[in-house]
Amino acid sequence: MIDLQELVTDKIDQGKHPLVFSLDTKNPNWRHLDLDGLPVIGSTVQPDEVLCCYLNTLTQEYKTIKYHKKEPAHIMSVTLVGDEDAKLPKSKAWIMYRIM
Repeated sequence: MIDLQELVTDKIDQGKHPLVFSLDTKNPNWRHLDLDGLPVIGSTVQPDEVLCCYLNTLTQEYKTIKYHKKEPAHIMSVTLVGDEDAKLPKSKAWIMYRIM
């Protein structure tokens, strides 16, 4: 599971949910990512390739999380998970993959 709230380092910003899954459309090398910044179901992720992309809404800076396994993986499903407050953006993603 990827939890963007765990990546917020500034305690002041932790309650604001500044990180959201989003694709940096200026980078054409991420064809396996969808517009939400998460991998497309059915795509293949290679070792050290970008697994997902997110945007810091306070700084407007995109960052990525890489796939760190040694074998390629086939993306089986992607599920966005929200907090109890449905008004907040979904900050967690379950990515199920099969190692090839």
